[in-house]
Parts: sequence; C-alpha cells; structure tokens
Amino acid sequence: MTSGAPEARFPPGYVTQQSANVPTFTPPPFDGSLPVGEFVDWHLRYSEYHNYCLLVEDGDQENVPITYGEFCRAIHRVAKQIQDAVPDGPARADGMPKTIALLSPADVFTYFTLLLGIIRAGFEVFPLSNRNSDAGIKHLITGVDAHYLLGSVGTENKPRTALQQSIYTVVTELKSDNYDIALLPEPHFTEIYPRLARRPITPYDREADISRTPVLPPLSSLPSYHNADPHSHPCLILHSSGSTKFPKTIRQNQRSTRHLLDWPWYGDVDLGGTVASVVGTPGFHTGGIAFGIALPFGAGVTLVNFMPAEPAVQTTAETALLSFKKSHCDWCFGVPAFLDSYSNDPDTIQLLATKRAVLFGSAPLPEEAGDRLIAGGVNLVNIYGATEICIVSRISFERKTDWLYTEISPMTSHRLQADDEAGDIYRLVFEANDHYSPAVYNIPGEFAYDTNDVAVPHPTQKNRYRILGRADDQIMHSTGEKTNPGPLENILCGSPLIKTAVYFGRARIQTGVIVEPFIPVDISSEAAIAEFRNKIWPYVERANKFGPSHSRVFKEYVLVSDPVNKPLARTPKGSIARNSVLQQYEDEIEKLYATVHEYTQYEWAQPPSVWDEDGIYDFVARVINGVMKEGVGGPIDAQRDLFEQGCDSLQATLIRNSIIHALRSCPMITRQSETQTQTDPARNVPQNIVFEYPTISSLAEFMTQLVNGARETRQQTGDVAKMLALVTKYGTDWPSPINARGEDGEPATNNGNDYAHHQCVLLTGTTGTLGAYILSSLLLDDQVEKVYAFNRPSTSQTVTERQLEAFVDRGIPEKMIRHPKLVLVEGDTSESGLAIDSALYTEMLSSVTCIIHNAWRLDFNMGVSSFESHIRGARNLMDLALKSERPEKPHFFFTSSIGTIANWTRKGPVPEEPLEAEVALGTGYGESKWVVDKIMRAASEQRGLRTTTFRIGQLAGSMVNGAWNTTDWVPHIVKAGYIMGSLPLMGEEDVISWLPVDAAAVSIVQAMHHQSTDVNRTLHVCHPYVARWNMVIYAIADYLERKGRHLNFEPYWTWFQRLEASANESGALQKNPALKLLDFLRSGTIKHTHQREAMGFPLVDTQKMQTTSSTLSNIPRLDVSDVERWMDYWVAHGLFA
Repeated sequence: MTSGAPEARFPPGYVTQQSANVPTFTPPPFDGSLPVGEFVDWHLRYSEYHNYCLLVEDGDQENVPITYGEFCRAIHRVAKQIQDAVPDGPARADGMPKTIALLSPADVFTYFTLLLGIIRAGFEVFPLSNRNSDAGIKHLITGVDAHYLLGSVGTENKPRTALQQSIYTVVTELKSDNYDIALLPEPHFTEIYPRLARRPITPYDREADISRTPVLPPLSSLPSYHNADPHSHPCLILHSSGSTKFPKTIRQNQRSTRHLLDWPWYGDVDLGGTVASVVGTPGFHTGGIAFGIALPFGAGVTLVNFMPAEPAVQTTAETALLSFKKSHCDWCFGVPAFLDSYSNDPDTIQLLATKRAVLFGSAPLPEEAGDRLIAGGVNLVNIYGATEICIVSRISFERKTDWLYTEISPMTSHRLQADDEAGDIYRLVFEANDHYSPAVYNIPGEFAYDTNDVAVPHPTQKNRYRILGRADDQIMHSTGEKTNPGPLENILCGSPLIKTAVYFGRARIQTGVIVEPFIPVDISSEAAIAEFRNKIWPYVERANKFGPSHSRVFKEYVLVSDPVNKPLARTPKGSIARNSVLQQYEDEIEKLYATVHEYTQYEWAQPPSVWDEDGIYDFVARVINGVMKEGVGGPIDAQRDLFEQGCDSLQATLIRNSIIHALRSCPMITRQSETQTQTDPARNVPQNIVFEYPTISSLAEFMTQLVNGARETRQQTGDVAKMLALVTKYGTDWPSPINARGEDGEPATNNGNDYAHHQCVLLTGTTGTLGAYILSSLLLDDQVEKVYAFNRPSTSQTVTERQLEAFVDRGIPEKMIRHPKLVLVEGDTSESGLAIDSALYTEMLSSVTCIIHNAWRLDFNMGVSSFESHIRGARNLMDLALKSERPEKPHFFFTSSIGTIANWTRKGPVPEEPLEAEVALGTGYGESKWVVDKIMRAASEQRGLRTTTFRIGQLAGSMVNGAWNTTDWVPHIVKAGYIMGSLPLMGEEDVISWLPVDAAAVSIVQAMHHQSTDVNRTLHVCHPYVARWNMVIYAIADYLERKGRHLNFEPYWTWFQRLEASANESGALQKNPALKLLDFLRSGTIKHTHQREAMGFPLVDTQKMQTTSSTLSNIPRLDVSDVERWMDYWVAHGLFA
C-alpha cells in the first residue's frame, strides 16, 4: 500500500486481501464512502505508478506499459470534454444523472477510457453493443430515456463504416420521430493518448501530461450527485444480448457496480500485481467490465490490451494467442470457441499449460476440448455470471480435473429452485444479503433473481455446480451465439409427418434436431431414415430460412427418434421435457458428432507416405472414395463434380477433416523469405475447401500447393517478372521534348489562365458507358474548347452511328452528336501515329492540352501478355503528349481500375499512392493496367510528363436513367436470382462503394481541371460513403415483387452453392449467364482477415479524390431510388426476358 494512503476499508467478510504485497497499488474503499467514478481519482493519487495495462502489438515492438497516472489523467480529459459538450450539466430535472449512450468501435483500452470518462463527468453511462440492429439501438436509447450518444458518423457527417452508418441512421430516425438526441463527438485515441500515435512510441512525459490535464471537482459537488445515496445512486446501464427479441436493459447502481470490483476478494488467490490477458471480453459486456475495469481497479491486476489502431485489432483465436505469448502473462481468459481450436494444437496447449490458470466463461466449452486441455496440463477455471447478477464465481487457481463445475462465491446468497420438468434438475436463484444484491429482482415478493439456468450440484463439494443450459430453452453454442429453438420447432411440427422436434447443439458449432415421427420409421435402415428426411426436408428448409445462419440444420444432423421403443420424455402435462430428452438421447447425439471425427482413423484416411504430387493425389482419391463409397456404385470420377456424384454437406466435412488430419503430420515448410518463417499447411485449409475444389483433381492440386508452400510464390514471381518486362519494354527510350516556339520564333510561354479556359481534350473509348458520360461532361464544360473522341473503327457502323447510339442508350441528348466542340476520330492507338491522318496527328500535337485514355479491353480471362497491344497504345499516347508543340505538355490521365489492388492484404483502406506489382496480381486485366501506371510514373520521373491514374471502382447505373450494362456481374446476379427464385444476402458488415457512372465521369473531368503540384498522382474514383449490400438486394426484391415476381432470400454461400450445382443442367449456360462468372462470384463466399467490401473488393481511401471533385465529396449515399433506376434500365433492355 502506498504511504500516506488513508485507512483501509476492505470488503466485509473478504477471504483474500488483494495486492497485499504490492507497494505500488492501494485498494480503494469498498464501504460506499467514495462514488465509483472517483475510484479514478483514488488511483491517480495513491496508485499512480502502478501499471494499469500493457499494450501489445504484432511484430518486434516492445510492450508499452500504461500506468494509472497516464490512464486516469486521460479519463479526466475525456470527462472534461464531455462536460463541455453538455453545457447544461449532467443532472436531469429530478437531480439524477443524465444518461450518455456509448457506441464505439474503439479498442478495449480506448473504450474503457471513454466509458470511465463519462462516469467521472457525472453522467450515467450506457455502453451499447455494436452488434445490435439499428432498431435495437433505438429501442435501447429510448427505453432508458438517453438523449446523448457518444459516437462518430464520420468526417462532415459522411459515414465511412457500417457502424458509422448505423449511428447516422439511428440519430436521423430518432430526430425524425421528434425524439431529442444529441450526438457527442467521440475522441480518437490519438487525441487521448498522443504518444501512441507516434513511431517509435515516446516515453510517457508525466509533467507534460499533468500540465494539459484539467483538475476536476469531486463528484459530490455536481448537481447529479447532490445527496446521492452511496448504494442506490445510478452509475452504469448494461443490456442483455437480445437473442430472441430486443435486448433488455439492466441498471447497475453504485452497490452492484462495486460488487464487480470486490469480486476477487472472495477467492483464494491474491491477484494483485499479476499480468492477465483478457482480450476476448468486449467492453460493453458484463464480463468485459468485470475483467477490464474491476480486476485492475479493485485488485491491482495489470491487464494486457492490444495497441490502439485504426481500425482496432479484432480479437480472434490468433490475435488472442499473440497476446498470451507476447505479454508473458501470468494467467488469461479464453473465449470457449478459441479454446476449442487451441485444444487441437499441442504447441498451444503447452503454452497454456505454463499459465497459472486459464479462465473461461460466457459460453459453454465442448467437453472433449476441455478434457484435451486438462490432459495437457492446462488449469481450466470455469467462470459464471450474468448481467443481472454480476460475476458470481469464486476465483481459485487450485487445479481441478472436474473443470465443468463452477464454484459460487461466498459473497453471494443463492439457492437451487426445483425445475418443473424433473425433480433432479434445478435452477440457480441468487438472493440479496447485507453485502450482495442482484441488479434485478424477478421473483414476486422476494429480493431475488431466478437465472433460469439449469444447474446440477457437485456430488461431493458444496457450492459447486455444473451449468447444463437455459431453462428457457436457449441453446448456447461454443461460439457464444444462441439458438432459440421454440419458433424453429414449431415450423417443423407444421409437417403432418412430425409429432415433435427438439433442437440440440449446446457447446457445439453445428445445430441438430431430434425429430419424432407420427408414424414410426425403421431407424435401423439408413434408406428409411434418408427417405423420411427427404419427405420432411421442405419444413427444415423453412426453419433454416426463418432462423439465423448459425441455427441452420443440415440433413445429416436430423436425428430420427424411435417413438415405439424410446419415446421422447414428457412432463405430467404432456409437454416435452426438453432437458430430459437431451439426456435420454445423449448417446445418439454424441455418436452423430463423433462420426465427423472417427473417419480420420480409417485406413483410407491415413496420410501419404510420400508428400509429392502423386502421393497427395492418391491420398485425396483414397479419402473421397472412402467417405463416399456407401453412396455410389463405383469409383469416383476424378474430373467430375463430387456433388453431382452424391457428395453431401456431411461428407464434405468428413473429407475436410481427413485432409486437415493428414496435413498435421506433414513436415513443416519454410517459406523463402527474410524471416524464414515456418508454415503449418493445416492452418490454411478453408472451411469450404470441398465446395471450392469440388473434384478429386482440383482438391489434390490445391493440397499440393499447400504442402509445397513456395509454389504460389513461384507463380507470382513469374507473373511479376512478365509485368516488369513490359514496363522495361515500354517505359524507356522516351522521345525528346519538342520546344514550342511562338510566332516570333522565340520559345513560347504559357499563360496559366489561358490554359485553364481553353482546354482541348483527346478522349479515347467514348462509345462505352463511362466514356460516353465523360464526353458529355466535356462537351458541356465551358472551359473545354474541343474534344477529340477517339475510337477504334467498326465494320458494321460508322463512328457517328455508334456514338449516337451510345448517347441515346445512356440518356444523353441526341443533339450532343452535333455539338460544335466534338470531333469524332477513328484510329488505333497501338499503331504508330495512331493510324490517323498525319495532318490530324500534327493538329493534335499543337492543340491537345489533356489526354484521357479510357479505352481498354474488358476480359478477366486473358493474361497480362495478351494486353500488350493496349499497353503499347497507352505508350503511343504518352509519346504524343511528349511530342506536343505546346508550351506546357498535355496532362496524361488514365482510367485504371481497382483490379490493380486486388491482392491488397494489409490493414486499413488502400492509400491513393503507387503500389508494388504484387498488389496487382490476380487477373491479366488488372496487371496490365498496373503496367501502364508504372510506365506513366517513368514518364513523369524521366521526362516530367504530368500524369494522373484514376483507380476506378465498381461503377453503378447512372443517375440519369440507370444505364448499367446488362453483361456486368451485378445484373448477372440479379438475373440468376430471378431464375433461381431467390437473391443472396450477405452479413451486415458487407458494404459496397459502387459509384454512379455519370458521377464518376463528372468527377474525372473536375479532377482534370484541378491544378496540382504533384507531377504524378493516383486518385480513387469510388463512392466515399459506403452502402450495404443487403439494402440493394432488398430493393431489387421489392421492385420485382411489384412486378408480380416474388423472390426469397438466402445466405450468399447457400445461394452460390445452388447456382454452382445448376451448371451442368441442360442449356444452363445460355439460360443463366452468371454461370460464366463462377470463379469471380465464388469470391463472395470468402471471409477475409481484414475488412473488405462485398465480393472481396478492398476498401479504399478517397480523400485526395474528394479534394479534387466537389461532386464526389458531396454525392449522396446509394439508396432505393438508385436501385429502381437500374432495374428500370435492365427491364427495358430485356434482362429478364
């Protein structure tokens, strides 16, 4: 305890003093004499030099300690900023604190700075989960009468992320409902902790920090804390998960919040001074606050947090493991789904075994996974709690093998309440006592809370229980997601063949269902079971569509019961006794899940003896024939789709597991790189590998690539070499600049004003959609005097006919074809002199001020070498610019593509700057445009030619008439959905930056006029304000519904599977052109490490482009009206004919 600290006031009846021998930490008073918000001041004064946390990040950077001095001063600054933002103070009319809702994507360290800042400012804080729907957020805010929301909607109220869009939508809709809501600006971590924004990170400057931190008066001086009761005064609001309906709010007062802080004092271990990684607990969750605030503030634990970043580091099994390793923590908290995966890795088990304890909770851990961890020496500690009761488990690091049981803390009073279904099953009930109280009472006439959790007492040890599940039937999966089985079971029971249905899946990822048939089925006959499953399948599909994706049941997980010999257990009232049924069929359920694992033990599943191409091919053929042998009459065709030959989803899972099992015995590969890192090929097996590679040959080839490791690198090296060879070929030997001379024979001088108002533009590719709109914009531009519209010749139409057709189709007035500025030119850029009349070429040399090269072949199947004539054409146009007789050489603009950044794998949006060749790898189309980008940079560096590359994203239909080529991939998806009867939905995080093509054209022309000192620029032409994929899909469905065509919805992956399965139907390719794009459309099924747009497009930065184009910076977000214009255009052009 720090010298000079006041007399200790420890929790009553505590068991183990915390930080008893930690001189840098002084526990706060637990008797209610100090409001929870002033615990910040306490530790600033008495524990200033104790470490609140360690910040870790990937790489070789050292961990950064954050003391209470730095942490608490930052909290004070946030508190002052909030007080200043609410000038009429923190008190409501009744004297209680106003409520501020907190909705932020910040890392946990920054998040808790904000949360505690709100409390210290004298307000009640309401942290909101960013997983809530917009409707759920509105419900929560209005339900607690909160009129302030701390969050961000992006710069200048232009959301750039899905969360910013949600906040913008919620605030806008609340205001339109006449609900008074104010958005408080969210401080960025670089404002709160400036030193963390610098690299290398500078040491903490205490004196400078003190000088910029305001001194806050005590909370008792604020109107919101006048005469505040030390126990019942508001402090914090939490909410439930809202798995079945809108989330419920649970108010935490001073007393219940202190319960979180004194919780460790009732265990048997002094946690003071220990280092703990608890990165898996979200800040808005009870567990997150218990671990992230209570343990350090109440016991002196030093936490491990990720270094703040933009965007914040996401907690995954891999990043959590990084924190365990790099921090050298004493103990840690493991998300059950993470622990499940760790249990299959001996090296990770060995690491976890070095920790004093591994705590887990918030979701069940599969028993077999926990047993593997225990067997490996890991000390598992089961933690139990809920928002309504706080954390109620006793912390003990004593090693126990019966890890499924949790021990209830002696600070609580609790009892077991007999469940109505069976006398030997009980629910846990927690009661108020002199020191402890639940935050909510739900038993009439009692100060008690019924958790509705079914618990079984330990056979010999008092106060230890095994939690079996929810009495209200919720199924908690190992991922922490929940399935509400009631509505799904009701759908199934709508079948005349089904008497009863009971869902299962606790502590599992995959959901299953027990089905009791009205008419008994011979369960000894696989054929009879399969026939019954097929008959009831339409009802299972209805339930799958109704429930969330994690609740979906596959056909192989339908367990048919025997109503004659083993009828499902029922209560005296005749209703199903759910928990008894699950115990009754426990063996069958375990056998079903075990089937997935046991196949790896068969002889045909044994790994290859030699890991070469032939050995791997033989292994894959063995496995597939072994798994599928019961469903086919002969060997599997190596070149034919497995699913056409009878493979189902369960067999696909068995094949994948067999491959992973074999790969774990494969020698580790060393990638040839500077770091010489070891790579485990089993880690790189995608979840849907069999669906992505659905033949023996393709699956064997992919597995060979994994094992070889360097094969992909060799292929990429070859592609890069081709690209660089083309750069060398066309990026040197530039023509010598021609010195322009005036009429007097002296060198001509440039009049900048004359240049700005007398532009003469050479534009290629004007008969395409983008080119037509650029041409229209130029013709209407007062600063442009002449436009050469350059296109390749056609044998079927004159250039005038083609240009007129392009105008009419895009809604551009026909009269534009007769515009006096317009000069239509036919030629070939790949030919010397552009294959035009020499007099015209000479005229261009003296008149052209800007070249916009927009013509390019759109073909994703060609290699980069096949685009050489197009690359040569770009070089010829650059030569024209350099040969210009004008005093200032023409500016060369090139409409490139985001295909040049297809291989972007780094965090954050792609910057508007040149990038290396490897980033462009993917298609010859994108690679060829990267080559031109590089040649342009060479021209800028070697000859001073001003160049601008426009990386153009996905262009949408115009704002004029919705013009969008019906051969593009988006209309292909729409037509496929029309044919298949359903449209594909993606996750709420899947966004799009599609930009109306006419807006892109105007933006390009505005950028042409923008004067820049940069000789070479890269600009992104994408929508700066993302919309959601699902908004577009719903709008399309609504449009077609009004036209009399009803379409269903299904997850993108399911939709893609059905599309892919239809490829071999007679005439399918002619009927459904989306089948030509299967490889591209498969990208929508892939989940990426870093956030990307729908279909895997990288997120891009558009700040530079926005500064050059007012159209782009002010364009509204895509909405339903845009979609309806596209649909009108597609209908008129026969897309659905």
